[in-house]
Amino acid sequence: MQKAMHLFWRKGYEHCSLADLLEAMEIGNGSFYNTFGSKKKVFMLTLEQYYAEAAARLGEIFASKLPIQEMMRAMFQYAIERQLDPECPKGCFIVNTVSADAIEDPDVLRQVRYYLDSYEHTLEKVLARAVQQKQLDPSIDPRNTAAVLNFYLQGLMKLSLLEYPVAKLQQQTDYFLTAMGL
Repeated sequence: MQKAMHLFWRKGYEHCSLADLLEAMEIGNGSFYNTFGSKKKVFMLTLEQYYAEAAARLGEIFASKLPIQEMMRAMFQYAIERQLDPECPKGCFIVNTVSADAIEDPDVLRQVRYYLDSYEHTLEKVLARAVQQKQLDPSIDPRNTAAVLNFYLQGLMKLSLLEYPVAKLQQQTDYFLTAMGL
């Protein structure tokens, strides 16, 4: 599935042919259809796998005992470091899907929205906990702050497709988080 995910990530759903998938997955046509049934099913499974991997790593960060400011920096550092991995395609697979033809499919669109909303809701809970623990000013609205952080993170991932220098991404992220009181 990892190979299929990277293929969809690099080429997009519409530009990934069945032949491309069969070659990447090292599977025959019959085995593919017996196992998965369709290209869409494989695509949905790869989205699920990507979300599970990212959620697990972010869950580790959010479960840590780090102060909220360090936690947010660790979250963004994780996103930036993923861009340095030569085995990993650039950007965010879920965000890249948003700008691809795949969102014309209501099932794909619903799943992408679910993943982005889930991530934002998790951020909101982390921020609310930080406010409750008096790590953040009580005037900070966790819901709106989570939405802004999510929006910035998705934009950062999209910009990484342009191969911005890592130092610039880190500097801008640090400035952004400082301005946000994080």
